[in-house]
Amino acid sequence: MVQDIYPDRPDELESCSLYELLGWYEKERSTGKECMKLRTLGYWLCRRRERPYIITHQTVNTHQSDETKELYFYYLLKLFKPWHTEADLCLSGMSYSETDMDMGWVEPKTYCSM
Repeated sequence: MVQDIYPDRPDELESCSLYELLGWYEKERSTGKECMKLRTLGYWLCRRRERPYIITHQTVNTHQSDETKELYFYYLLKLFKPWHTEADLCLSGMSYSETDMDMGWVEPKTYCSM
């Protein structure tokens, strides 16, 4: 599952977002060329050669309520900000939307240089 594989990613992919990892890498049971072993799980991540998968988040109407606005920013941070635990997504004492604004994001950013 994604919740298990992403936090267990190899050190080489430490700065990659969930978006980039899901788009460019596939989980394999055996090693091959250009594969990286997960830290603790018995799987390997192999880079796709052709083109990435298209990754999206669940559609949320941010104007519906404060809760849906926070859910939207939670999805964005989870996809585009590197993390290991969900506590890493939000800055201490801030909401998801405040964290997003504090980081200066207007549009989703990616961090991993491919």
